[in-house]
Amino acid sequence: MFVGGEDAQSGTGGVDGDTNNLATVINVHSGDYTKATYFTPRIAGFQLGANYAPDRGDDGGRDGAGFNGNFENVVGAGVNWVGAFGGVDLTLSAVGVAGKGEGSNTSGQDDDMLDYSVGGLIGAGGLSFGATWGQLTDADEADFAHLGLKYKFGNASASVGYTYNDVDAFDDTEHVFVVSGDVGLMPGVTLKGDVSYNTEDPGKDDSAGADQGDTLAGVLSVQLDY
Repeated sequence: MFVGGEDAQSGTGGVDGDTNNLATVINVHSGDYTKATYFTPRIAGFQLGANYAPDRGDDGGRDGAGFNGNFENVVGAGVNWVGAFGGVDLTLSAVGVAGKGEGSNTSGQDDDMLDYSVGGLIGAGGLSFGATWGQLTDADEADFAHLGLKYKFGNASASVGYTYNDVDAFDDTEHVFVVSGDVGLMPGVTLKGDVSYNTEDPGKDDSAGADQGDTLAGVLSVQLDY
């Protein structure tokens, strides 16, 4: 249901690859748990979606002592609207997830969960811009934002992106800047490349010296679709 800044990215958007400290795109969702989900038909550009999970610790029926301490009665809801004005395409979206803490969740706290996010995507010709803002209010409290600007030309595209993550569990706030691109080499074969710079590494100790938290990463990959 959600569309935002992470959708206006070429390549992998700086979030994929076997490299330390890449950007972390925080998404608001109820997770891959046993749940019931329903989507309405799209009417006048609007579509609604909702789901319910009795126990977010019940993964494929594996409930019990080892899976307690999570969230129960988890409800997710989302809405998006798609429209066009002349040659401009516009998408707006919002999602939210709420749940009751089960005594002590995986972060050692018993906070209830109320996560939400809003985003939008606007496109004209080969140019698109997307923006995301959201907040997590459970034990892993966080504010986050994603911005993306993408231009597609022929079978190639290029983009710039920015990610902001302020997670209470980390001492530092992440600011991640990325330049990405991709090009179709032949049917089913796409070459992707990303260069990203993360101002902070939450796993590093700032007392270790200057610039210990900075990370400059480059990723080159080939995607095969068959």
